[in-house]
Amino acid sequence: MVIFSLLIAILIDRATRTRGHWQLRPIAQSWHQLLHRRTHAYTWAQQPVLAPLLWILPAIALGLILYLQGSALLMFVVNVVVLLVALGCAPQREIVRLYLSKAQSENAEECRVLHGQLNRLHPELSGHTVGAHLIWLNFRYYFAVAFWFIIFGAAGALAYALIREYVVNRYAAPAKPQADTLEPQSLAQPELETEQTQLFARILYVIEWPAARVAGFAYLLVGHFSRALPAWLGGLGDIEVAHSHYLASIAGRAEDGCDNVTEISEEPCAMMTLAKRSMVLLLAATALATLLGWLA
Repeated sequence: MVIFSLLIAILIDRATRTRGHWQLRPIAQSWHQLLHRRTHAYTWAQQPVLAPLLWILPAIALGLILYLQGSALLMFVVNVVVLLVALGCAPQREIVRLYLSKAQSENAEECRVLHGQLNRLHPELSGHTVGAHLIWLNFRYYFAVAFWFIIFGAAGALAYALIREYVVNRYAAPAKPQADTLEPQSLAQPELETEQTQLFARILYVIEWPAARVAGFAYLLVGHFSRALPAWLGGLGDIEVAHSHYLASIAGRAEDGCDNVTEISEEPCAMMTLAKRSMVLLLAATALATLLGWLA
């Protein structure tokens, strides 16, 4: 069930360039607006412990429903739908597609412009190569989603995707409803938003930590093991290093073609190949675990 759900969802994602409303962002925006309109939700969202739980409430509810129902077909359909919503990053994917197209035609100026767009979308990787962006996008929007889906099912994938969405798009804490008053919002509101943003960022860092170590090990297995092993071991127990830098460092050592970073097409293509091989390895390991009866 797990492996078939993953395969079908990834195949559909690869076959469709855009999915309209079948993406997480409009769903998360609707959920955020709903919380914005509820007075009780506003009160709960100010509590450090309750805010993340309130945000991933749809994932918690989904997990309970799937646990209580007994239909394998329904679970399969829900798995595929949730994966389709959680997987993928349409804006970045289009930029990468255009970049590779311009790189093939050796249009260096357009490539620099598109690289700048990626840097603006992911400032944590500003100054890094396009290949590093590809590794990070593959991890955050595909590998990590599949990782948590394999462990906790559709609810795990949805919970991770919601936390990721909150951090990436910097959702503000729900503002206090102003029903019958024109008074300005409290001056403490910006501080609350900053606190919550930092809280969600810490949570995302923690839940991405094990997935990043598994992804890094996958790069070793599908790339140059001995050359990349020191980089993987160097950050294995590090709880401070950014996951994006950690994975980019491992990937750069694990794959050929990454030394010549001035070449506009060779390095990104090499990183894309490595990322694809790591996903194939994850799917193969999942299939083996299914055959051995470790996964349903």
